[in-house]
Amino acid sequence: MRVLQIIETLNIGGAENFTVQLSNELCASNEVIVVVTRNSNEHYNFISTLNGKIGLKELKWKKKYSLKQVWHLNKVINDIKPDIIHVHLHNSFYYVFALSILHKKWKIVHTVHNSIEVWKIVQDWVNKLRFLSNSITHVCISKSISADFRKNYPKLKECQINNGIKPFIVTRKKEDLHQFWKEICGTIEPEACIKFLAIGNISRFKNFILLARALKQIEQKYPNVKCAIVGRSVNQNLTDEINSLKSQNLKLMGAFTNAADFLTGADALIISSSEEGMPIVALEALSLSKPIISTPAGGMVDIVSDGYNGFISKDFEIDSYIKTIENYLSLSKSEIEEMQKNAGETFAKNYQIEKISKKYFDLYTNVVEN
Repeated sequence: MRVLQIIETLNIGGAENFTVQLSNELCASNEVIVVVTRNSNEHYNFISTLNGKIGLKELKWKKKYSLKQVWHLNKVINDIKPDIIHVHLHNSFYYVFALSILHKKWKIVHTVHNSIEVWKIVQDWVNKLRFLSNSITHVCISKSISADFRKNYPKLKECQINNGIKPFIVTRKKEDLHQFWKEICGTIEPEACIKFLAIGNISRFKNFILLARALKQIEQKYPNVKCAIVGRSVNQNLTDEINSLKSQNLKLMGAFTNAADFLTGADALIISSSEEGMPIVALEALSLSKPIISTPAGGMVDIVSDGYNGFISKDFEIDSYIKTIENYLSLSKSEIEEMQKNAGETFAKNYQIEKISKKYFDLYTNVVEN
């Protein structure tokens, strides 16, 4: 089968990571072409991790919206003649949806990489315009997101397939990982330091201001708790607000490639998002047998079983979030070890990319044949 994956960039991000890993799996027995519509970040991208068998075509678009670019993509797709078109993220989806109105015979799959709230404006228009094109199969990446989708858009085609990855392999040297956490823990001995890691760009969706406020409130009660945030600042106002709290137990570390490497030295992954899909970093944490402390954002309610492989707050309020953090801090050593074991088993059972790619191939086959 000739499979075309379309995405805006291959920058460091969950959807981009998933697209590359899925493509790498599919190319073992299919012809896979990845079309990237805009320029990826020069230093922080996944291009080097693409399998050499995969055809990569970078369109290097300069504009976010352009009629000329619509026709450019139209020509590219017609030249490739794919059996299936798989599109990811907002910007690429706009173009593919517009072209689907003209090409009724195209077979198109669209992965919804986030909660319905994030996609609501887009999907509302797709729903309103379904009389023009309703041939796209939308894939929701968690059960709760799928339920929301069916409730809001019962007349659109939809199915549910979990996100998936390969078990995460650490690439950094042990001394580099040790140095990272030594900087975070400061004068506290590493064995006594309780280490949380948050991964993600500083944006309103990641809601790191909630994390910063919660840590600020518990720093006197739990002086050995330290947290690192790894990610780029894409909202300077939020970054300034976090810094203004002057939390002694929180440090902004900036962007790193393969940020999940640092999970090996962490006690838990901590997530404070207001909106999420099924973040790849959560799957990376599970694959490393790391518990997760999270808000109930998007697919996190499907990933985290409270008290089993982590803890999840009942809402997004600070009191609830602090209680969730303290639930983890109250665990005994044996309880933590059991939770770590459960985290690893959760990954093996539900999120292995080999299993997920098989489900996507079955979906492609069904879409093409029907």
